[in-house]
Amino acid sequence: MKWIIVITLLLLFNISLSALGQKIRFSDSTNVWHGYNWDDADVPYYSYPWTYNYVGSIIINDTFYRLLGSSSFLIREDTNSNKVYLSENVLYDYNLQLGDTFYYSGAKPHIVSQIDSV
Repeated sequence: MKWIIVITLLLLFNISLSALGQKIRFSDSTNVWHGYNWDDADVPYYSYPWTYNYVGSIIINDTFYRLLGSSSFLIREDTNSNKVYLSENVLYDYNLQLGDTFYYSGAKPHIVSQIDSV
């Protein structure tokens, strides 16, 4: 009986730790993104590195936005609906599940085929 209690407590502790590590807020002001844009107009192909980070914040019509990058993209995260908005267009939806269909910027439909745990 004592072992069952110990194992149960260890499992609960492990689940609580993994749950804490799962939520990385998109609008965390310490986030920095690095990437590359590929220019396929010329051969050989050339990649242009880019870096975005938050450069400030602003309030527009009582809504708080973070300013992302030198272009100052307006980013806001609605924790009630679990969505991230880029200039009032849904950029990321934490509610998506496997098999869900979503559209981005009027493009063809996308289907969620895998969800990363990070």
